[in-house]
Amino acid sequence: MARVDALADDLLSRGIGAGDRVSIWMSNRVEVIIAFLACSRIGAACNPSLHRSYTCAEIIDLLTELKSSALVTEEGWGQTGLSRILILCWRNCLF
Repeated sequence: MARVDALADDLLSRGIGAGDRVSIWMSNRVEVIIAFLACSRIGAACNPSLHRSYTCAEIIDLLTELKSSALVTEEGWGQTGLSRILILCWRNCLF
């Protein structure tokens, strides 16, 4: 539960809380459950339906449409393997 608390605290420190949307784009691993529980702890809605075959451009479109406040991912994930670049691009987008 310490990892759940740590992620929940990190999300809160970034201004993400009750009613915000958090998207998950990662493989099936324990960190997905940690993200679900952290979102639940702070009252955020969790969107895990981002498939690996989506391109970074498609993910950015989905994040914009969903009005996601945060993205939880893993390095190298996705069809293009560019999740790190996606995060940098998404941070510069205006929602």
